Amino acid sequence: MQGQRCFTAHERRIIAQLARSAIPAGELLAGGGQETAARVEDFMARSPATQRRVFRLLLWLTEIRALGTKGRPFCLLGSGDQEDLLRSWQKSPLFVDRLGLRALSAAPT
Repeated sequence: MQGQRCFTAHERRIIAQLARSAIPAGELLAGGGQETAARVEDFMARSPATQRRVFRLLLWLTEIRALGTKGRPFCLLGSGDQEDLLRSWQKSPLFVDRLGLRALSAAPT
């Protein structure tokens, strides 16, 4: 069922911001953003409820972690700060940071 909604407007914004930071636009391909968020939401709407809950938790942890480390929620950071934050999680000595980033990036685009 294409176009089914399972996330709040704010959660869709987090997904779009994550996609924009993780998939920058290039000369040949469009970057991540609202369209990517819609595809992720469509996939998640057809996924088991437990998977949606875990993904939603990861979205809010992203928003809250940014608040704790950058002083602002992820969605209110500039694109450079968002990218820096994601890079720091990729290189983090904390397994939970790397695991969370891997789980978020495993969502289909």
